[in-house]
Amino acid sequence: MRTTANDLLRRHHHQIGLTVRENLEALETDTLVRQIEDRVGADLQFIRLNGAVVGGLIGVLLAITRWLAV
Repeated sequence: MRTTANDLLRRHHHQIGLTVRENLEALETDTLVRQIEDRVGADLQFIRLNGAVVGGLIGVLLAITRWLAV
């Protein structure tokens, strides 16, 4: 079954790309954004939270370094 699937993917790779492109182009921007957020929203929130924490820590370290250097 895996061999058959790989063979089909290799033979019809161009058609798969065209089909995906056509389906994405058919969606309105708002619909596409909503679908993406529904599927990866929790991960994006986690990335934002991590970015805020790491950014805050780096800011504190830079401030302490500057304070000690003066």
